[in-house]
Amino acid sequence: MLYLRPELVNMDMAAQGFIGKVDKALTERLFKEGIVAMSPTGIIGDARYATPELGKLFFNGLVDVLETDIRKKLGK
Repeated sequence: MLYLRPELVNMDMAAQGFIGKVDKALTERLFKEGIVAMSPTGIIGDARYATPELGKLFFNGLVDVLETDIRKKLGK
């Protein structure tokens, strides 16, 4: 959000969410119970360290992964 719509973010409310180890049991709970199985706040990671620059890196990385996957599925 800081990268795409920074005006919607209130960093004064940024908090630490789940930062523990993800194992098979937690992954199963995540798919059964949703994100609250990992974090009551819905936050994974520590949002207090978020920056627009990091957001851009994550966003562009995700776009690259999705583009590659879509191209493979389309045979291009």
